[in-house]
Amino acid sequence: MPAGTRVAQLQSVSGILSTGLIVSFTLPGLFPVLTGKTVSMLRTRRVPHHYRKPGQLDCDIAVIGAGSGGLVSACKGHQAATPCARASVATSNR
Repeated sequence: MPAGTRVAQLQSVSGILSTGLIVSFTLPGLFPVLTGKTVSMLRTRRVPHHYRKPGQLDCDIAVIGAGSGGLVSACKGHQAATPCARASVATSNR
């Protein structure tokens, strides 16, 4: 029941400390905090704990998708970075 409806139904001063009224006022305040903590926890769990960033990379440019745009990006980016840059293209098998 909404907190405003609970306040409107008060008959005496002792009703201010009723369990229902306290819960009606605290739940809307706790919801954003609990949601933020849950989202934060889920974001940190995406990267495995045992993952270590490699010291040296195998390529200079990584392109996802081997369509016409991906191949042009790999070629042009390869030339723009340095003369000896290495490009890697990842695609799915369909």
